[in-house]
Amino acid sequence: MDFTFDVFAKTGGFFKAYLEELSLAQLNAIPNGFNNNVIWNIGHCIVTEQILVYKLSGLKPHVSEALIEKIQKGNEA
Repeated sequence: MDFTFDVFAKTGGFFKAYLEELSLAQLNAIPNGFNNNVIWNIGHCIVTEQILVYKLSGLKPHVSEALIEKIQKGNEA
């Protein structure tokens, strides 16, 4: 279980670094082979983590339900 929490912590650190280092134009760019921009993909990863770790455990996610509905799988930008 420690491994799982370690992965989530490291993933959050990677996303934080991307958000701090990339320009707004870079975050809004759609990489080749992808259907959505970088910021949407980061949001999707965060929402998915919240669903898996919190919501499916019966706990309240740390992001809003509106954000979850907007970015969850099947709601591509």
